[in-house]
Amino acid sequence: MLQEYIISDSGKQVVRDKEQDAINAIKSMEDIALSKHPDGYYVCDSGGKDSLVLCDLFLRSGVKCDFHHNFTTCDHPITNKYVRARKMEIEVLGYSYEIHFPTYKGEPTSMFKLIPLKGLPTQLRRWCCEILKEYGGIGRMIATGVRWAESVKRKNNRAQYEAITPKINDKVFLNNDNDFRRALEVCPTYNKLALNPIINWTDEEVWEYIRKYELKYNPLYDMGYKRVGCVGCPLTSHNKQDLEDNPKFYDAYYKFCEKYLETRSDHYFKNAKEMMDWWLRITPASPCVRLHGRKGFYHQEL
Repeated sequence: MLQEYIISDSGKQVVRDKEQDAINAIKSMEDIALSKHPDGYYVCDSGGKDSLVLCDLFLRSGVKCDFHHNFTTCDHPITNKYVRARKMEIEVLGYSYEIHFPTYKGEPTSMFKLIPLKGLPTQLRRWCCEILKEYGGIGRMIATGVRWAESVKRKNNRAQYEAITPKINDKVFLNNDNDFRRALEVCPTYNKLALNPIINWTDEEVWEYIRKYELKYNPLYDMGYKRVGCVGCPLTSHNKQDLEDNPKFYDAYYKFCEKYLETRSDHYFKNAKEMMDWWLRITPASPCVRLHGRKGFYHQEL
């Protein structure tokens, strides 16, 4: 529940309002956001339910901000249509909403153009997220819909307030705004700051908020999707089904797997179909598949 009873430090029973807490967190950091850029917050919208709630909270808070969506080139067509409609709705309210197209080494790129260079993305090698999703907002205070409930890794490695640095070990993440302000005074050089105002919300609370304000959510959720992202994403259990439902994407992945195999010799795949079957966990390519790593090659036992 967005409103719940908790025991305060003084021992009294009080009502905790997560919705208001999120708005207060947004308002409390506006001065820092404005000190980094005159447009204030850089609000990230992926087209999913968490981003929908995030954007609505920012609209209701009245702070200075603009909105941004990173077009990954492999998002579901329904998500692309939904994001374009949201862009128009937000712009009508007087806010800027920009859709960004990916680049690699200064040139326009796509998921598929990168496969011959990097191979297929996997759970261990998520190069796609870094290049296609996580760019933008450098030097600014970004806002995301990251939540602890999404995964154990996020529960252990993410916080409400973050200073994102070039070296991951230098990253500052705290759940108290005053501690965060003090940390910024001595923080090493950072690329961008981040506020995650719904970090402690559950899935049920996200849907509670959407129903409360009758927000228009991505139609994919009504089609059985629990997570909306890139078609074929290796982090999901339904990537094979995604590609069966969107055969043009399968054909594109297949085509660029062929290009990868034509230009590289450091693999054990006989053909593109074997590579695709291994990627979709249909059949292993061999007892050991050599994958292209950032620093040379490494073996992944199957």
